[in-house]
Amino acid sequence: MIENKRSLEEAKKVFYEKYQMDYASIGEYKEKAIHFILKNYFEVDSNKMEVKIDGKVCDILNEYGIIEIQTRNFERLRKKIEIFLKNNELTIVYPIINSKRITWLNSKNESDYNRMSPLHMNLFSAFKELYKIKEFLKNEHLHFCFVIMDVLEFKNLDGFGLDKKKKASSFNKIPLEIIESVYFENYKEFIKIFNDDEGEFTSKTLAKKKKIKLKDMQIALNVLNYLEIVTRIGCEGRNYLYKVNK
Repeated sequence: MIENKRSLEEAKKVFYEKYQMDYASIGEYKEKAIHFILKNYFEVDSNKMEVKIDGKVCDILNEYGIIEIQTRNFERLRKKIEIFLKNNELTIVYPIINSKRITWLNSKNESDYNRMSPLHMNLFSAFKELYKIKEFLKNEHLHFCFVIMDVLEFKNLDGFGLDKKKKASSFNKIPLEIIESVYFENYKEFIKIFNDDEGEFTSKTLAKKKKIKLKDMQIALNVLNYLEIVTRIGCEGRNYLYKVNK
C-alpha cells in the first residue's frame, strides 16, 4: 500500500517554488499541475522520479514499486503497463474530482470571476478509464489508488458566445484539498465501492443512487461484471439486472 510522503500543501509548495508561479502564469507550464503535485505528494526524492525502465519512463520508482499517475487517457498506459508488470509491482494513481471551482481568466491573464462547476465524480467514475486497460486488471501485481480531491480549474475566456465560455480552453487544474485516498490492493477489492444493502439493481437505478451519468455507470458495470464483482442475473425491461457477488 503506497502512502504519501508530503502533505498536499508541501507538494504544492514544491510546484510553485520550482516554477516561480502564481495563478496568472500557471498556463505557461507544460506538465499538468495535478500530475506534478501528486508525484511530489507520493515521493520526496527527485532521483526516484522519471525513471527509465526498458525504454519507458515511469513517474516514480521507490520501495513500493512503480507508481504511475494518470489523470485521464488510460489507453496511453497500455504499453507501459505491459512492460512495467513484467518485473515490478505497479500502482496506478487516478485523481477523482469531488468538486471543482472554475476561475475564468481574461485576455490580460487577470482573474475575471469564479464559479462552482456542477461536475462531481466518485469511485464509480474511475471505471470509464479502467475500461481502457480492462485486460490488465486481473494481474495480481497491479494496484490502484484513487485520490478524491477538490480542485480549482483555470479556463480562458476565449470561446464562443457573448460570454466567450462555449468551448473555452482549459489549461490547468490545481488540487485544493485531498478528501481521501482509496487504495485497492487488487481488483477483487473493488467490491468495497458497494454498500452492504445494494440488493438487485440496473445501471439506471444504480446511476441515480450513486449520482453519476448513466453512460458512466454502464461502463462501470461492464468492467465489474468482467471482473466478477457483480453478476448479471436477468433483465428488467431492456436493462440488465445485477447483484453484487458477496
